[in-house]
Amino acid sequence: MTQLEHERVLFENKELVSRLRARIAELEALLAKAPKEEFIVYDAASTEKVQKLLTEAYAENNVDWLLQVLERPLMMGERGYPMLRTMIMDIIFKAKFRPSQSDLRFDQLYTAGRIFTKHEKQFIGFLNFLLIDGQTNKLLKQGAVPVAAFYVGAKAPGSEELQQTLLQMLMAQEGGGIPAGMLGNISKRINIFAMMMSGDPKMINPLRDELRREKDKKMQGQILGALAYLGDPKVLPDIRDRLDPNSKDDFRQEIRALGRLGTEEAHATAVDFVRAIQESKRFYRHAAEYLRAGGGAQGVLLIKDRVTANPNDPEIGRAVGTLRRFPTRESHETLQLISATATDEKIAKRAQEAAEDVGRRLRGELPEIAK
Repeated sequence: MTQLEHERVLFENKELVSRLRARIAELEALLAKAPKEEFIVYDAASTEKVQKLLTEAYAENNVDWLLQVLERPLMMGERGYPMLRTMIMDIIFKAKFRPSQSDLRFDQLYTAGRIFTKHEKQFIGFLNFLLIDGQTNKLLKQGAVPVAAFYVGAKAPGSEELQQTLLQMLMAQEGGGIPAGMLGNISKRINIFAMMMSGDPKMINPLRDELRREKDKKMQGQILGALAYLGDPKVLPDIRDRLDPNSKDDFRQEIRALGRLGTEEAHATAVDFVRAIQESKRFYRHAAEYLRAGGGAQGVLLIKDRVTANPNDPEIGRAVGTLRRFPTRESHETLQLISATATDEKIAKRAQEAAEDVGRRLRGELPEIAK
């Protein structure tokens, strides 16, 4: 269309064009006045409406009605957070909302999850509110800690303030150790996980203090794993001192910690320890953990050497599932060896199937599997 033709069309439709331009100007003016905040501002009347809808949802045990209400207090920001907290308390602890199993549908669960993921920044703000507000129920606050740690560890947009809140909470506990709380060691494990996921080197010293105080061996293993995750250079000697291949204790948390360190010395320590384990069941259990922790080819060779040395081991079936998940040439050869030498026909058959599966993956006929 030429410029002349364009002007002619505008002239012939000048009344329509004029109305469109006026409407565009009106919309632009409304957009300019719109609040720039990421939270929706509700007045008192809107708050009352939310309360009314919530009461109706409780009365009818209607999940769909509840989901319609759920998003509103989240989007109200600081004004709506207490209401949302009350909803959670009413549902989880006070049993005000008790739908029957037949009332629940899978799409409703999806809808609930989507509400929080769609409004991630608002949800992060709500988590921060739960952690800093003194009226938050202790159990609810404990539940919020690992979720907050997840967002902080993932460096989610808008999680900076949440990170500071989490660090302040954990640092405040430094003097007297990490409390076990009402849920015993579950609470302590949650706090250790949160300290680890914070990624902050400032957490190393309080974790070390806790390690010196802690008597439970499994808890010590988790603390060592957190220290390894945070890159504490002193953690390797601590782990090495604990490892005893002749002990009946479970050292899989220590193996995970060595995998997190990922250094050549850490891998050598893990390999030497696992190789020295004589009991078959414990050997295959710890070898599998080393593979999951990043042992890779070294872990596969550990299993291959043990299978080669004792192909009739009654526990050899434990190696089949492990090797199947780590398809390498050595895995394929070891599985073929098991299928050819195992005295148990079921194990031999499983090994043959696993060998065929690994072979197809190596040839690219099957997709890779998550480790």
